[in-house]
Amino acid sequence: MILGERYYKMSNAVFSYHLTPAQLSVYSYIVCTAGQKRFCWPSVRTIAKCCGCSENTARSALYELERRGFIEIEHRHSESGNRQTSNRYLVLDLPPLHQVEGPPPTTADEQYAWEQGKDSAADLLPA
Repeated sequence: MILGERYYKMSNAVFSYHLTPAQLSVYSYIVCTAGQKRFCWPSVRTIAKCCGCSENTARSALYELERRGFIEIEHRHSESGNRQTSNRYLVLDLPPLHQVEGPPPTTADEQYAWEQGKDSAADLLPA
């Protein structure tokens, strides 16, 4: 038996959002850790270690997941307010999925355009 062999559920739709491997790994870890409560507070160091990535990569993935509406990050501080304690992560319902024809986005501009429901980054430019 491995660590109590706990299981968690995650929608197959997550694969339609074109998350990077690090983002998918971090999101999966947050969903698993949160369980049915939908919130958890692991350190970035713990997330990175469990996901097999650097702390910077984990931090970047967390902020991108928050920006895209997968999680909400509550930055918590000590009672004196002079130092940050662990963040609290809330797992949100999956954001709306925009159906865009063609291959998955490969650049940040293409990813942003896809999230906005546009066919390409050029569609975001003013006319």
